[in-house]
Amino acid sequence: MTERCGPVPSASFSAASAERKRDWIHEVKFDGWRAQLHNDAETAKIYSRNGNDLTRRFMDIRVAMQSLPRSSAIIDAEIVVCATDGTPDFGALMAGNYERLCAWCFDLLELDGQDLRPMPLTERKALLLNLLIEADDDTALQRNCCTWPIRWSWKASSRKG
Repeated sequence: MTERCGPVPSASFSAASAERKRDWIHEVKFDGWRAQLHNDAETAKIYSRNGNDLTRRFMDIRVAMQSLPRSSAIIDAEIVVCATDGTPDFGALMAGNYERLCAWCFDLLELDGQDLRPMPLTERKALLLNLLIEADDDTALQRNCCTWPIRWSWKASSRKG
């Protein structure tokens, strides 16, 4: 397994500047840290967007990654801490309060040694969803059908108007 997989993740930008097109996929940017979660038969590692090793800081996510039912995987994710009301709490993340920590997983870059990046994003997302369902871990590793971020993003947008 490679130490880092492919290009640096793309940066987020304001929803106000995103075009509304049918063939676009929009992702919510939570107040967290962008990360790549690497797992193979020997170990699991967590890397920041800049390639820094974050594994020791997020051991619960490392343990969840090691429980994945595959020989290897690289997942693009955002590490988030939730406040008690379900909204992201960046202050708690920065302070090291990881009581409600999760990795919001949104792309599967590699699976069982196969580079999936040439595949369409929708196919990678389907594979990711199946992998996370197989892992049966709804605490540390989250998938797009998780409810708290959807509820939070709706509440945040409904307050604006």
